[in-house]
Amino acid sequence: MLAAQVLAAETRPTRDLGEALAEALGRERKLLEDLAGVLERQRQAVERDDLAGVDESVFAAQRVFRTLGEARRYRRSLLELASGAGDVPLGDFDRALGPLMTLRLGRARDELKQTAQRLEGQLSRNRHLLEAALDSGDRLIRALSGAPPAAAVYAPPGQVVLTSGAALLNRQV
Repeated sequence: MLAAQVLAAETRPTRDLGEALAEALGRERKLLEDLAGVLERQRQAVERDDLAGVDESVFAAQRVFRTLGEARRYRRSLLELASGAGDVPLGDFDRALGPLMTLRLGRARDELKQTAQRLEGQLSRNRHLLEAALDSGDRLIRALSGAPPAAAVYAPPGQVVLTSGAALLNRQV
């Protein structure tokens, strides 16, 4: 399907190529908004201690990432046709596209950038929340097992560190 879309875009006048790019950016923005919704559901599941909900959100995020990868490949194909270079950063669209850079395409680019910035903040919040939940789980396991609190010992990733006869939990299984 992707090849057919690129071929169809290639046979249309150049002006349609700019419109196709604007639509492609709009699809990417929509996918980022979908990912933001997944992250919100993930935060809610963590707050409710809903392990199944967290698990579902991870799989939902993976589906969105795969679709987003396809959407970005499609955008690169269109950019290749329009400018000769597929890996054009959003900030360089004006220079790379020249007369193809329409107001609609500029708005689509700006909306995509804004959505990506909002998503970056949500990703950071989720990362901190998940780290705190893992930390809390580690403390609970230590308390239930009678193990001493975690020592401030650093080791290479994946290596178990022994402190006073107890092994630290290795989460990299």
